[in-house]
Amino acid sequence: MNIEHLFSWPQIALNGAIALLYGILALFVPGTTIIGILMYIGIFILIAGAIMLIAAIRKIRKKLPYFGDLIWSLLVLVIGGLITFNTQTTLEVFVVIVGVWAIILGISQIIIVLKVKLSPYEKNITLVNAIVTLIFGLVLFYNPFQSAKFIVVISGILAFIVGTLLLVLAFKMKKISDNIGLEE
Repeated sequence: MNIEHLFSWPQIALNGAIALLYGILALFVPGTTIIGILMYIGIFILIAGAIMLIAAIRKIRKKLPYFGDLIWSLLVLVIGGLITFNTQTTLEVFVVIVGVWAIILGISQIIIVLKVKLSPYEKNITLVNAIVTLIFGLVLFYNPFQSAKFIVVISGILAFIVGTLLLVLAFKMKKISDNIGLEE
């Protein structure tokens, strides 16, 4: 089996460079990075909604059942528009929803610890998980945009590390490839 079919050092280097770029952006401009990412997601959702709407219109022209497709396409267009044009508000609402979900989950886990017969180990693990989840939910709920920025910074640190490792790996692979005479 030929090694160049399994791994391509330029592809790994490109992935590393992209991860490194994201990591730098996420570390130094987390607010702008998350808003930019969400805007692109919003644009993607808008395009998907437009395609769905075109499909629904085609069904109307062909006298096929269309109502469900039409409603879904309009809903997707509205969601895409909200995400694209009200990005920060959409982000905050989403983070608050996740925060409320985590609070409810944490409370549910505490109730489980109190009401369900568990071994001491299971009780401790569930209680620790409940407390961490509850704290996470409260932080997200009371400070949604800063929480989202913090999560972006953490992902940026990870991306920076992974990107650096991928670049090192890519150049080591290039050196090995050059030493054994593989052509790109």
